Amino acid sequence: MSQQSTPASTSGMPDPTATSETVRTNPFSPGQRFQIQRYQNYAGQCLKEANDRHVIVQMRESAWAERRGASGSWVQFLKERGSLTIVRSGPVPEVRLLNPSNMIVCALEKNFTHEIALEMDQQPASGADFHIRDTPLEELINLMINDFEASRPCALYSDTLAHALVMRFLLCGSSTEHPLNSSVEPLPPRILRRVRDRIEAELDAELSLASLANESGYSREHFLRMFRTATGLTPHQYVLERRLSAAQQLLRQSKMLLVDIALQCGFSSQTHMNDVFRKRLGVTPLEYRRNV
Repeated sequence: MSQQSTPASTSGMPDPTATSETVRTNPFSPGQRFQIQRYQNYAGQCLKEANDRHVIVQMRESAWAERRGASGSWVQFLKERGSLTIVRSGPVPEVRLLNPSNMIVCALEKNFTHEIALEMDQQPASGADFHIRDTPLEELINLMINDFEASRPCALYSDTLAHALVMRFLLCGSSTEHPLNSSVEPLPPRILRRVRDRIEAELDAELSLASLANESGYSREHFLRMFRTATGLTPHQYVLERRLSAAQQLLRQSKMLLVDIALQCGFSSQTHMNDVFRKRLGVTPLEYRRNV
């Protein structure tokens, strides 16, 4: 991703195609299911327009804001660092920030959210919430922005995070929280075997949640939940374990260069493979090879 310089939006929620000099952005193009970016607002930006997407904003520093009440007067309130604002699609009340501040903005396409809502039997609440503290949602946003700003984001990991984010978003503001895995059946053994065979055959490729779901014949959300029930892992975690296992085998049985092993096993780089080895095994690949 590259930095760009364009004028700031006149809307309180930034136009995802507009950036300032301090913003790193992944533009929300037509057909894109989700988008996340850093944004720096200017004092006085006012949210006036209806949104055609669900928007989640996380404050990266505290800022004062105000909103127009039912009587027409403006009421001030403090947006604390880390707090969330959820603006669901449709009309929104008038809100403006009173001082410049940095934030992370995540936009979710309505159809993408609707697909997951059908799987969960959980429709989003309406309107906007301007001061939410939700640890799972905050942590997912942090993971997503770190992934998007990585030198080589992992599509499967990004998709998995986006699905988890939408699921948490759908639960925010609802009166009941459905136990997501209480009645989920595991993938049938025949289909699970087919998916595993696909992963093994394309371990060095850029696997995506959509391609694996298509292999199973289920929707992405249904596949994600059924796969996790069957294996105890998300598809991303499972693929990472298989890549780690393949790398261990090559380290034991060959004299291949570490960089070649990393690429053959599907890691984005030798550094990525090193990180996975340290986290999972407590040693680097070179140390692993020396000790076997």
